[in-house]
Amino acid sequence: MQSLIRNYFTLFNLPEACELDQESLSAEYRRQQGEVHPDRFANAEEPEKLRAVQLSSYLNEAYETLKSPLRRAAYLLSLRDIDVEQVNQNDLSMDLLLEQIQLREKLDELPIDESALASLDALRSEVNVKLEKQE
Repeated sequence: MQSLIRNYFTLFNLPEACELDQESLSAEYRRQQGEVHPDRFANAEEPEKLRAVQLSSYLNEAYETLKSPLRRAAYLLSLRDIDVEQVNQNDLSMDLLLEQIQLREKLDELPIDESALASLDALRSEVNVKLEKQE
C-alpha cells in the first residue's frame, strides 16, 4: 500500500498551478482510490484496514482541495508559506493573491536567454499597469 505524499499536486502528478486539468485530476483520483479504497481491504488485518481508511481519507481531502478553485488557491498560498487566515485579517483580496501567484508563475516560465529581458520588461509593464489601476 502506498505512503502519504505531502504535496497534493505531486500526489496527483500535476504541476503546482492555479489552473489545472480537471479531467487529469479526476482520472488520477479514481485510479488511486481504486488501489486504496477500504472495500478492497475488507478481509485484511486491522492495521491494513486502518491504513486503507487513512489513505482513502487523505486522497479525498487532496482531491476536494484541488478540485475547488478557492481551496486550491489557498493551498497554493500555504505551499508558499502564506497564511490565508492572516491574509484575510489584513483585508487582502483573494483575487489579488491569485493574481500574484499567476504573475509568479509567468515569471518562472520566462526563458533564460536573450529574449528573457524583453519578456521581463513586458511582465513588469503589466504589473505596473495593474498597480496604477489599484491606486
